[in-house]
Amino acid sequence: MRASALETAIGRLPIAGEVPVNGTKGAIVVRPEVVTLGEGFCEGRVRETVYGGSELRVIIDAGKQEIIARAPAQAGDAAVGSLVRFGWAPDTARFLADKG
Repeated sequence: MRASALETAIGRLPIAGEVPVNGTKGAIVVRPEVVTLGEGFCEGRVRETVYGGSELRVIIDAGKQEIIARAPAQAGDAAVGSLVRFGWAPDTARFLADKG
């Protein structure tokens, strides 16, 4: 599948497939386990971390968007209140257009 990028309020985000027609409303969806922390094309502030055994669920505020990532439990750069860079591989994200 061809990768492209979509201009959003938090920056240019990579997605798989075609870029929707300008003005199309929808959401970019990406699974939390493919979001990488500590590097990437976006930055946000860690709002909350939830320990879950071998993994840590990290909730990031990026502009008006909430990003959820899963990281190894020992992820040291995910302290609440800290700025963190994040991203994902283009082929792991999809754009879903609003219906209606």
